[in-house]
Amino acid sequence: EGGKALRGHGSIHWTLERERRGGPVFLEFWLGTMQVGEIRHEDGQGWARFEVPLQESPGGIEVRVRTPVAAERHFCWEGVIRK
Repeated sequence: EGGKALRGHGSIHWTLERERRGGPVFLEFWLGTMQVGEIRHEDGQGWARFEVPLQESPGGIEVRVRTPVAAERHFCWEGVIRK
């Protein structure tokens, strides 16, 4: 089944983003042992939209959040899987 995607938005709290002093935050999207996408969020982008194409998988999707410097990098995101 083609055309499936994870669509969503993500951001850091606006009081931290407006300073534009923090490092990037990455969302990694995994299906089993295969990484199927990555989003990079920079300060100043606000509540930014993202979309990651998905393939069929017997398991669920795993989302990993990482950043090189974790201080004040509390990342909020939401997403839904769409056909």
